[in-house]
Amino acid sequence: MTRYVSWLMEAARLAIAAQSLGICEAALREGVNYADEREQFGRKIKEFPQVAEMLVDMQVYTEAVRALVYATSQAVDLKEGAERRGLKDEARRWGRLAEVLTPIAKYYASEVCIRIASDSLQIHGGSGYMRDYPIERIYRDARITNIYEGTSQIQINWALPRILRGDLDEELEMRRNGDYGEHEDLAGKARQGHDLFAKALEKVRSSDPDYRDLVARKLVDMAIDVYISYLLLDQAKLWDRKRWVAAKFISDALPRLRMNLDHILSGDKTALERLDEITSISLSPPDQG
Repeated sequence: MTRYVSWLMEAARLAIAAQSLGICEAALREGVNYADEREQFGRKIKEFPQVAEMLVDMQVYTEAVRALVYATSQAVDLKEGAERRGLKDEARRWGRLAEVLTPIAKYYASEVCIRIASDSLQIHGGSGYMRDYPIERIYRDARITNIYEGTSQIQINWALPRILRGDLDEELEMRRNGDYGEHEDLAGKARQGHDLFAKALEKVRSSDPDYRDLVARKLVDMAIDVYISYLLLDQAKLWDRKRWVAAKFISDALPRLRMNLDHILSGDKTALERLDEITSISLSPPDQG
């Protein structure tokens, strides 16, 4: 029963991650097509810097989601294959990796697909809010993905103890020590991010349970940024265009990693210690005296 329930949860998470990837792709295509067709002030709106940045981000993060979902699928397949062949050590290794990657993939893919759908709708402007264009339906489809089969918060709660016990450590170290050839400059930046994650991991491992839960999302986000950086670097070795995808993702990831590390090292518990003071709203009129 335990094995069946575990398989059921992994399959459900992976399925929603794959669905989210499809939504990313659909929203991206709608945004690219509209930005290429729509003109303002004598030029296509894709040529405006802010729109161009949105389109590039949508493409890069769709590919980031795809890399993570494919890597997670591989881990699940290899685990199941090893189990069928009776290879206990291999099954245990891939099983630990699949157990940490499936909640991460579901969380990340669903959150990113909502953001990409929102950006694509934004590119459409007011027209995107109407039923004249498919993006309004795509955005509605996106919004459920980080809720059903376990909310994002549940996925983080599932992933956190597995990250803390080191289920991702071997995979990250293997990729850290990989040969990235002509992309070694980018690999160096990815390793910088890995070092930042290691510092955050050490801090969270030594923190009390409440603080661990408080910064869980930040730590999980750091793990994802580091892992996807390595995945995209592996792809860059096979396809020149992927160098620029990896470069954009890593250049975005490093500031995020530094910011999340600063938050984690701060020890700030304001959200817990001042919850009532910050969220309480007085229903009585202010004193006029």
